[in-house]
Amino acid sequence: GGRSAEEIVFKFATTGAGDDLRRATEIARRMVMEFGMSEKVGPMNIAETGARFLNPMFRQGNDVSEEAQMVIDREVKSILAEGQNKARKILAEHRDDMDGLAKLLLEKENLSRKDLDDFFGEPSVDDVDGEEPTRTDEVLGSEMPQIQQQN
Repeated sequence: GGRSAEEIVFKFATTGAGDDLRRATEIARRMVMEFGMSEKVGPMNIAETGARFLNPMFRQGNDVSEEAQMVIDREVKSILAEGQNKARKILAEHRDDMDGLAKLLLEKENLSRKDLDDFFGEPSVDDVDGEEPTRTDEVLGSEMPQIQQQN
């Protein structure tokens, strides 16, 4: 969202938005490789060899064919493009709010929950999804595990 906001306002993204892109790429790659959230790759976990804490450039690689890696890369790009398009659309639709928040941030530097409630108005359940919230026990019924209090 931050990168897209900069592109809308400044017509380019600053280096500060680079971290947004890095983090989004990392999440998208995990969606595809670890969480099975890609129709083309399927519901599988493709474990990477090498330490997870190392920069991806220096990982030892993984046990994935070059062809499979190309599919993974295309899926990651697709997820990123879809997310960026969605962010741009939402920000364009709410440009006045974005500009108003930016102005408020310039005035106050830090915004509290109260500041946000004052700016946007009190949120309601209808603002979230238009439906009443469903209690977990209503969905799970008797399948819901009971937590026993220990004394």
